[in-house]
Amino acid sequence: MTQLPPTVALKFLLWSEVADVQNAYDKCLREEKSLMGQNQAPETRWALVRVRILGYLVHYADAGARGVVDAINSCATDGKLYHLGGLYRQAWIRAVKSRTPAPSNDPSRPPFDATHDLKYDGVDLAPRDHSASKKSALVRDGFRCLVTGRYDIASLSPNDPLLATLVYSDAVRTECCHIFSESTNWDISPFTDPNKSSWATSVWTVMSRFGYSLPEDLHGGKVHRLENVLTLSQDIHAYFNSLAIWFIEVGDNEYRVESVPGPAQLLAKSHSIVRFTPARPDLDLALPSPDYLAIHAACTKVAHLSGASEWFREFEDDLDKHANKTLADNGASASLLYNALCVHAEESEESNVVLQ
Repeated sequence: MTQLPPTVALKFLLWSEVADVQNAYDKCLREEKSLMGQNQAPETRWALVRVRILGYLVHYADAGARGVVDAINSCATDGKLYHLGGLYRQAWIRAVKSRTPAPSNDPSRPPFDATHDLKYDGVDLAPRDHSASKKSALVRDGFRCLVTGRYDIASLSPNDPLLATLVYSDAVRTECCHIFSESTNWDISPFTDPNKSSWATSVWTVMSRFGYSLPEDLHGGKVHRLENVLTLSQDIHAYFNSLAIWFIEVGDNEYRVESVPGPAQLLAKSHSIVRFTPARPDLDLALPSPDYLAIHAACTKVAHLSGASEWFREFEDDLDKHANKTLADNGASASLLYNALCVHAEESEESNVVLQ
């Protein structure tokens, strides 16, 4: 968790509404200072995370900074400020932080011969499910991880001449990685749980405040569109989904890999610059969207700097430790109980509240 910078970013000095930005950011700074002076009980730490989410969103939201500023300035009390930070955390950060979903049972992925032209009849330019998206992304990405260039081991034919030229580390098991979590739209239909539909609606409502047309882009099966997926090895997919790595655009379909401190740094150091190029340009398969990756990068920075990622990591570790156990009667489980209640309360509120 990192303290908010003392001033707003220089980019806001060119805004005609710079006074509004300053007022909103000062509100976050004052509340941060007040909370830092208090006993760091679970409720204080969680309030501090939510305030810092808002402050860092002002810095990193770019196209959506105006919406964040207006929302912060509309908060008349500290409680409303905490509530707003919680809603943004739930709807915005959780939209890209996910666990890898189980792919559908589809044994039809064919082996290929990498030494010849790729021949594949199952390419879908506009996939609408996980299986089709994975197949098309594999063809687009040359059956390789986009970061390391290692071949997808499940796609190599037993008789492929390429095998004679490879060593074990040249092939890995890859997965279809969604930039925006596909779970946001899972099974949403007129017959689904209304709370689930409200959850998806509120996620897209928050995104629309950031100046993006994501509800239209990613509604329902469109979340599987090729612009929203990457072929990544299992370990890199896990880093991406847990907000440990992100991609910063430095050129046309060229990105710098950045990471949080820790093991993910090894990846960022060994593959600092990656370039996305289609293996089959003739098939016109769309590359990952720079806009989607930019939103993911902003979200990841906010989650890391605000302490939201750390808070969730601790919470999930506590859940694992206390799985199938009763809460301690000596108060040792108080932090876990408080954090669980906070998450449940926000998820319940998110199902019924759409930011105005």
